[in-house]
Amino acid sequence: MSVRTFIYVLIAFAVLFSSGYASLALSWLMPGPMVATYSDGHRSGTITTGTNLPRPDWVVLPGDALVVSGGLVVSDQHPQGFGSLDVITRGSLADVRAFYMRELKRLGFEPHDLGIAPLNPASAALLGVGGSIVAERPATKDCFAVQIRTEEGWLFASRPLHLQWYKSDAIFAGLPSNKVCLGLPVPAQEQRP
Repeated sequence: MSVRTFIYVLIAFAVLFSSGYASLALSWLMPGPMVATYSDGHRSGTITTGTNLPRPDWVVLPGDALVVSGGLVVSDQHPQGFGSLDVITRGSLADVRAFYMRELKRLGFEPHDLGIAPLNPASAALLGVGGSIVAERPATKDCFAVQIRTEEGWLFASRPLHLQWYKSDAIFAGLPSNKVCLGLPVPAQEQRP
């Protein structure tokens, strides 16, 4: 099969089934975890990508979710790691939102349903954003966010989710950890000068 034919087949697969399933097919063809190191003169770290990377037990997934890709950055700025995960699920927007609100509360987090904020409805529709939830657990300084995308695919529809997690004190030293996870608004009286 030529490269051109492979690309056409992949595009057709993505349109019919969704970009999530196309990405999943590509990740199955690639070798296991890949590790890269970097240095920018002042800082250094490692970036690991793959579908079966270890993640904290509190990074929960819906029962039918399939992991498409994942990443973990360990650096001076994030010594305990900044993780991300892309998954696909067949759940509705309401089901996914309810799952994460319920499970995060059960795990001791304080979840906040941001809806499509800061986007307006037209921008959210154009970008395929269905909603987002951010949560923090002040006792452990864990931050978690999930971006819920709109459903895609014609024959076998799926809903992509993008998850991120890290420790809040890694970046935001000096601010209350329960106010800074992944863009939660910080009241003016609590902001750094």
